[in-house]
Amino acid sequence: KFVLKWSRKKRSVGWLSAACLLVRREALLDVAGFDEDFFIYFEDIDLCFRIKKAGWTLVYLPQAKVLHVGGATTSTRLTAGRFEYRKSQLAFYDKHNSKASRLLLRLFLKLNIRLIAWRGKFRGESGQWLREQYARLLKGRRKSA
Repeated sequence: KFVLKWSRKKRSVGWLSAACLLVRREALLDVAGFDEDFFIYFEDIDLCFRIKKAGWTLVYLPQAKVLHVGGATTSTRLTAGRFEYRKSQLAFYDKHNSKASRLLLRLFLKLNIRLIAWRGKFRGESGQWLREQYARLLKGRRKSA
């Protein structure tokens, strides 16, 4: 098993996965908890970002051992899972990043979606629906129909 040396030491970090996250009650109350605008993905990054901004410290403790089966929520619907990831990514950027960063992300996603379409991932009725959802998302309307 490959383990990086720095991962064996207690240290301050920028964010922690909500798969295993212990938070002081005061810190959670200080930032009003999780933002309900994030359905899945980026909710933990947003929470940690706001906790740090409020002056709290995030600490990684390597002694804690957790088995997290990543992707279990979206493993049966990979395309929909990728869409939800991008939706939350845009919401996070809209909330915390500069206009230039948001524009660069949207440009990247438009190119990425063209690549997905070129590879034939938007076929059939469900593909048409997904293509429409991406178009709506990239025009700034996050709510899906």
